[in-house]
Amino acid sequence: MPAKSQKATATEPGVNARIVKALGHPLRVQALQILNLRVASPSEIANELGIGVSGLSYHIRVLCELECIELVDTKPVRGAVEHFYRATARAFFTQEDWAEVPESARIGISGAMWGDIVPEVNAAMTAGSFDAREDRHFSWTPMVVDQEGWTEVRSALNEVMLQVIEIQAKSAERLAAGGERISIAALLACFEKAPGEE
Repeated sequence: MPAKSQKATATEPGVNARIVKALGHPLRVQALQILNLRVASPSEIANELGIGVSGLSYHIRVLCELECIELVDTKPVRGAVEHFYRATARAFFTQEDWAEVPESARIGISGAMWGDIVPEVNAAMTAGSFDAREDRHFSWTPMVVDQEGWTEVRSALNEVMLQVIEIQAKSAERLAAGGERISIAALLACFEKAPGEE
């Protein structure tokens, strides 16, 4: 069986209609996020999410049918066969892609992503790794802009994310040759603040 920490090789920036459909349910968002990080079985994903595997099976089938994940291994377990998957598509939205997501699905997708981010940050803070590197980057920049400024900020962050994905792909090649593994998280966000908040 592949190592649990194996990274998915997919680094395709942007999404298309199949990704939009795939991410139309929060459980599929969470499963795809996990499978972007490593190879895992539905039972491992269900355990991590704290749900029953039967509640996840349908969503794994949908992700397979939409070619967002692929089967990479099987393993006999107590008279059954456990299937292991990895992601073939990255959960990343451009402005155009996000506009195609039904409004009813947006809050679920964003909520699932934030639900993963907060515990990651808390765990890193608790472990002391968040501030361990002298060259770490962390910024929070509330601001007031006009419509043109909003478009420019958002576009700049999209470009940075594309560069980050390209850097990850190059790192994956070096890691395959035995480079040092450093597990990091890169977070970019640009959103309108709640009414009345300046």
